[in-house]
Amino acid sequence: MNDVSVAKIWREFTKSDYPITDSSQINPLAFSILLDEIHDSEFRRTPEWHINEGRLCFMPRLRNEKHQICIRFKKDSGGNWKFHSTLPVNTRIDKIESIPTNCFPTLPIQELRWKRETFETEMRVDLFNTLKELKGSQFAIEWFADGDEFRELIIEMLPFLPCHKAFIYYKCWFHSQLLGETTNLLVFDENKAEIELERCKHLAIYEQNRKIKKQIDKRTYLALYETTWDDRAGKCGWNVKISYSDLSTHFLLTR
Repeated sequence: MNDVSVAKIWREFTKSDYPITDSSQINPLAFSILLDEIHDSEFRRTPEWHINEGRLCFMPRLRNEKHQICIRFKKDSGGNWKFHSTLPVNTRIDKIESIPTNCFPTLPIQELRWKRETFETEMRVDLFNTLKELKGSQFAIEWFADGDEFRELIIEMLPFLPCHKAFIYYKCWFHSQLLGETTNLLVFDENKAEIELERCKHLAIYEQNRKIKKQIDKRTYLALYETTWDDRAGKCGWNVKISYSDLSTHFLLTR
């Protein structure tokens, strides 16, 4: 494709009367919101564009100039380019220094944590499904009881404290610092502790990840999480009850 034909597609797309798709994948209100988010300057020129695996991808800047959006088109049965989908692009990891280099773009820490935890969660679900086929559901769930290993990590970090106390400190640090979850330690004494995660990543990932939802039902997904934390708490001297409210998770630990 040449610049002239691409510019024509972009101009027609940004007209309100443009036939967006054959299958109405985006409704008029959503289309209006999408156009409103695009920076004004991108309507006076053709934004950055790429051809990728039969798709035409426009990369206009948004009103928040730090971000872009990928607007993808593909050809219909008649050979006409039609809107297909959009994807946010918050960080351009393809923008690197001249080669050779050892410097690569970084993501905001919370986005990096989210991507890492999503990747690890997908791997855990894949492993669960494989073990379930080989050994059955109960074996697969119990595989995720890693309390002994978790206890060793706690002892390495806090060898000067009794394990039951160290567990509470480590658990709060684990959620708040490693996972970036807003973690509230509500009660902590010798025989009782209460910890609340305001937006538990484990819950949020399930709600937002279509792949995981197709692979495992929510009840089983939560059973994996509860089995893991029940075993971790138990190996450190605590009984635990876990309850949920929207995306918040509450841990009641007693001895």
